[in-house]
Amino acid sequence: MGKMEAALRDEIARLARKEIRTATTPLARQIKELKVQMRGLKRMASKAVKDQPKTGITLSASAAEIEAARIGPRWIKALRKRHKLSQSQLADLLGVSMSAIGSWEYGRAKPAGANRAALVALRKLKPSELKQTMRGDKPTPKKKAKKKAKKKAKKKAKKKAKKKAKKKAKKKAKKKARK
Repeated sequence: MGKMEAALRDEIARLARKEIRTATTPLARQIKELKVQMRGLKRMASKAVKDQPKTGITLSASAAEIEAARIGPRWIKALRKRHKLSQSQLADLLGVSMSAIGSWEYGRAKPAGANRAALVALRKLKPSELKQTMRGDKPTPKKKAKKKAKKKAKKKAKKKAKKKAKKKAKKKAKKKARK
C-alpha cells in the first residue's frame, strides 16, 4: 500500500506542477509584452519631456554672438558658479543630462548647436534675473530614488502575479484530486 501512496502522491505533484506551468506561462508572456509596452511608453515620455522647455526662460542669442563666443571648460564652470547653479540645475535649465554638463566642464566634450546658443544667452542674464524666473520650479526627485521606487514596484507586481498563479493552480489541482 505504501508504494501505491507514494506513486499517487508523485503523480499528483507532477500534475500540480504541470497545472502551475500552464497557468504561469501565459502570465509570463503577458509580463514580457507589458515590459515592451513600458519601454515604448518610457521612450515616448522622455521624448516629450525633452521637447518641453524646463523653465519659462527662453535662452537665445544671435548667430554672430554664438560664433564669436569662446566657450571652454573653465568658462562653463565659471558661468555655472556665477549663477550659483549645481550641475543638475544647469542640466535641467538647458534640457541636457548632468553627465553632459560634467563632460563640458572637464573638457571631454564641447556644447554644440542649441546648447551652445543657450550657454551664450545664459551669459547675458544676471544671476538675480535667472533666480527669479527659476523660483516657480519644483525640485525634481533624485534619479536614484526614482529608480529604486520603479524597481520595487516591478518586484511587487511580479511577486503578486506569481502568487496569484500558484494559488489558481493549487485550486485546480485540488479539484482534480477530489474527482
